[in-house]
Amino acid sequence: MPVKGKPVLKAGSTILLIEPAPYLRSAICELLEVFGYRVLTASNRETALQLCVQLQNEIDCLIVAAFMLNSTGLEVVDAIREAGYQAPALLYSVFEADQKILKRVTSGEVIFLPMPFSPGNFRCKIKEAIRLAQLSTVTIEQSAV
Repeated sequence: MPVKGKPVLKAGSTILLIEPAPYLRSAICELLEVFGYRVLTASNRETALQLCVQLQNEIDCLIVAAFMLNSTGLEVVDAIREAGYQAPALLYSVFEADQKILKRVTSGEVIFLPMPFSPGNFRCKIKEAIRLAQLSTVTIEQSAV
């Protein structure tokens, strides 16, 4: 769960990567580590939830495969958020975003990145996810006043 007023994700921040395919998980993990992020990995929703519970507020961003064998990326993100962890989320896929994903992108709840993507575009989308989460936090705080 991001801390109020937390700066844009920077090198050394912690990302939870949720990708069922081992080879793709490894490749994305390596790229994120080159960017300087600390990367935790999970192959499914259950493992991702366990990591969130164990690490409390240490996860700064979720990067999630949009389509998985037994669930979708949105279902994983929803399960993590329902458990109380509000980290920003970036979904990616080789397939086009479906209507559910597009609706959530339009509302600013998630970022979607089509594959293949360049390292530079990937890095920009991670930062965009963090900025959107910060804007949502500010908007919620202002409406509570």
